[in-house]
Amino acid sequence: MPDRFIEELSQHHSLDEASRCLFEERLVNDLTNHLQGSCNTVFLMESPHKAELCAGYPLAGAAGATVTGVIIGTVGRMLHRGEFPNPADIFRRVGVMNVSRLPFNRAAYNCQDDLCENGRALIRKLYGIKRKFERGGRRSPSDEERGVVHVIRDDLRRRVEEVVGLGLVANEGFVACGDLAQFFLGCACPDLPICCIPYPGGKGGGWFKGGTLHADVRSVVDKLHRI
Repeated sequence: MPDRFIEELSQHHSLDEASRCLFEERLVNDLTNHLQGSCNTVFLMESPHKAELCAGYPLAGAAGATVTGVIIGTVGRMLHRGEFPNPADIFRRVGVMNVSRLPFNRAAYNCQDDLCENGRALIRKLYGIKRKFERGGRRSPSDEERGVVHVIRDDLRRRVEEVVGLGLVANEGFVACGDLAQFFLGCACPDLPICCIPYPGGKGGGWFKGGTLHADVRSVVDKLHRI
């Protein structure tokens, strides 16, 4: 069955069949199918990049290594003190989603020569959206980018509503990592209680400043371990 997100992008940008297939091959879906119970935390990242495309799941790249390192490192210390009998008790309660299931970064597309002109234009718009939020900025999308923003927003809303509808997320259990994630989650689900923390990597400093874990990130991780 064709993916609805790709179909909507394809219709909006008049992609030919070959381009539509090339984009669909680069979809990376969420890590939420393993969640059970109602006290789960879902980290919302930006989009997949090269490592995620190769692996086929989120958190395979450098930012993902920071996320898993913080969670595993903290769990490891607690296990050493005998506070957790099994690290799986933590990982079963953590899900990961991306704002966009397609890469924002144009460097993740090695197929541009095989795309139609509208497909190459779509990559430029995706990258343009990402750049609006770099270095702590938050600029409004251009008129030509706004249609892409709406398709991404609607896809994110459907995915979030599915998780919420299944009763899988704790209160303020959605954690928006960075300004871009906060912007899109606020647009997609304005009434959803969320927690906002910095993006884990990149030029903005990430989760660590001077080797110290950011206070807001520490608060989220500590809350996760108290559940």
